[in-house]
Amino acid sequence: MKKVLSAVVAVALFAAGGGASCCAECAAEIPAAPLLPGGNPDPTVCRVGDEYYIATSSFSLSPGLPVYRSTDMVNWEIVSHAWRESWPCKTPDDGIWAPTLRHHDGVFYLTVTWHDGFKKAENYLLTARNPAGPWSKPMKIDAKSDIDGSLFFDGEDAWYLSNQQPSKQKWRGHCQIWMQRIDLETGRLFGDRHVLTDGFGEGAAFAEGPHIYKIGGKYLLLHAQGGTAWGHTEIALVSDCVTGPYTHVAGNPVLTAKDRGRNSPLQAFGHADLVQMPDGEWRAVFLGMRMTDEGKKCPLGRETFSCLVDLDGDGLPTRFRRDELIAGDWNDPAATRYSLLDRPGDPVRYVKVRNIAARVDYPDKPFRFCAALAAVAPRRATSSVSQTSRSPPACAKRFRLMANGHSK
Repeated sequence: MKKVLSAVVAVALFAAGGGASCCAECAAEIPAAPLLPGGNPDPTVCRVGDEYYIATSSFSLSPGLPVYRSTDMVNWEIVSHAWRESWPCKTPDDGIWAPTLRHHDGVFYLTVTWHDGFKKAENYLLTARNPAGPWSKPMKIDAKSDIDGSLFFDGEDAWYLSNQQPSKQKWRGHCQIWMQRIDLETGRLFGDRHVLTDGFGEGAAFAEGPHIYKIGGKYLLLHAQGGTAWGHTEIALVSDCVTGPYTHVAGNPVLTAKDRGRNSPLQAFGHADLVQMPDGEWRAVFLGMRMTDEGKKCPLGRETFSCLVDLDGDGLPTRFRRDELIAGDWNDPAATRYSLLDRPGDPVRYVKVRNIAARVDYPDKPFRFCAALAAVAPRRATSSVSQTSRSPPACAKRFRLMANGHSK
């Protein structure tokens, strides 16, 4: 019987040498490596007791919405795929975008956008008592064509956040972050819709990926901005009332890599979510890219990174310790932790990676975000992902796709 594995996890498995693992003695120190390497964009995180859970976008891959579990924020395992439905996908950019994972009153909630080639977007809500499943069938939320939905629980009130393009756009990419109450039983939005922000700075483009947190009696709003490539940033705002008005914190953007220049080996930091550790410290998860060829290529696509977040003068976690990541030598071929090559003791000898949507060495499309397909050829090795072919080799029938353990 063949094992059919999710491409999202396949690349993560081999890019990190079998997973983002760490020895017991250093488990408390979360490494500066990607937390979930290879094709794990738009991360969302929550903690329940001593366990952490992350979900990421899966786009056109099926099953979709991988849910990861950890007890130390270092070692992660997939426990389920929340989205088991089939859907038509015309391109690899279609499908499942930007989930938000939350836990409230014993129930896990996942909001997600299903997108059809930048032409139509639908938003859905899934629930489970156990993140390992079973997950409910997706229930449609009446949020029209808005994207990047999020949930926020404030006492007995459940709020839905998303972005929208105003009817009269003031500039290219003009988007607004808004919130409205939601009936979690039906997916119906009701009450007044409150517009919270148009983004940071004049001409702010593509405000998206919003999350709200209540900390010390204040409401902290995070959202991404600038598009999920070189200009990607994370913006923070604060308010005394959940519906605003929100004001920008000092030091925006609170997270970005664009100031490092386009030759930086790390790019596109943004789309962040926060989680509080048992000791009270805050940590963020967010997407980023490891670049090659002087910032022109990103063979593993958008990955999940993490860093500590310090409190600002108002006691809010807005000071992202980005420099923990910047210091790494991300493209050192001797760094076996990130190697796609064979290493002694690996359960599988050879890994071949090919890009589903566009070859990773297209110089004119360095930010073509697509998942990669990792496969095992028993007698065939590939020394570099930039040398991969458009289609599987003749031995494709012998391929075993690795990682999530889903059998077919």
